[in-house]
Amino acid sequence: MSRIRALCLSRNYPNDEIPRLGIWVERLALACSSWCETKVIAPVPWFPALPGLASYSRYSKIPRIDQRSGLAVLHPRFILPPGMLLHRWEAAGYYTGVKRHVSQLRKEFPFDLIHAHFIYPDGAAATRLGNEIGVPVVITEHASWSPWLNDHANVRKAALNAASKADTMIAVSTSLGRSMESFGVPREKIAVIPNVVDETIFTTDGRPADGPLRRLLFVGIMRKVKGLDILFRALRILIDQGVDAELAIVGESFYPSYARDLRELRELAETLRLGSKVTFLGGRQAGEVAAEMRQSSVVVLPSRRETFGVVLAESLACGTPVVATRCGGPEDIVGPEDGVLVEPENPSALAAGIAKVLAERQSYEPRALRARCVERFGTAAVSDQVRHVYETAMAGFQ
Repeated sequence: MSRIRALCLSRNYPNDEIPRLGIWVERLALACSSWCETKVIAPVPWFPALPGLASYSRYSKIPRIDQRSGLAVLHPRFILPPGMLLHRWEAAGYYTGVKRHVSQLRKEFPFDLIHAHFIYPDGAAATRLGNEIGVPVVITEHASWSPWLNDHANVRKAALNAASKADTMIAVSTSLGRSMESFGVPREKIAVIPNVVDETIFTTDGRPADGPLRRLLFVGIMRKVKGLDILFRALRILIDQGVDAELAIVGESFYPSYARDLRELRELAETLRLGSKVTFLGGRQAGEVAAEMRQSSVVVLPSRRETFGVVLAESLACGTPVVATRCGGPEDIVGPEDGVLVEPENPSALAAGIAKVLAERQSYEPRALRARCVERFGTAAVSDQVRHVYETAMAGFQ
């Protein structure tokens, strides 16, 4: 079969201002590049510059046409005010903002299908466009539908309408697929395909010998849902028990609400007297994240909710065991041979899980951790599954 041509439609996509936004979308497109030519439309929100909205001004700096890792990326603007006030109209604004660009691209690049990421607003706009153009639509969902869709009736209606019109829905984890089913999406319409791990970046190469210091690592954005407050309390328990441990934190807060969460975390670290035991490293490029993982004894993801948890798979690809919570996605990644899963919202259980992995650190053989990870989440494994979805959608499209 000849190379497939796909239009990737995703508001969440890396750009010069927020380089790690939706990086898993970019990695998937690159992973499929051997058999699929992809063009990307990643619309950017626009709203008039008003006092108190300084965070919106950075979007105006994003170029309208970009080239990233060999992929052409268009960044059309669509009207979107801050907050959730006009959330119900977001898909309509999104569609209006991208329609002309999609039509023009179609003339130059007759794509075979549209692959949207997130059901709303991307998927809602994509199914409308797909119907008008006459191409199949695949939608990958990365976010939990509950409680979000329960709280927004009009958005729920638009999202479920998009799901009914899509040729295939992809869930990035088993738990997310079950959530989608609970909203009425037929099981046979859902393919569970994980996020991809770039095994050329996340490798075991250059792993140092374990030193006496027990180094914990967290990687993720600074949000309350990530459970860093629980990890801080678990670290306090470990220190009080005489465990020689410290925590490095890689992550940033690129939205104002995340910045507030980061300030609260810094205050909590002081309250718990963690001092030099916690180091905030800020955002890091993928290669730097991999290096941090290789230099750590364990990567911890204490989230309250995760639809996947790609940092866990990346850590395993680097040969580093993990501790995570049973909060959705991690259950698809972490088995007994990879680390420990504990209940969320429980500092004592998290501390015990970390202590167990540290005590048994030598039993986690780096090459074995990596081999299992690449077999499940590496480029070839995920790419083959996506190709099957694309070919099936195209073959069944009427």
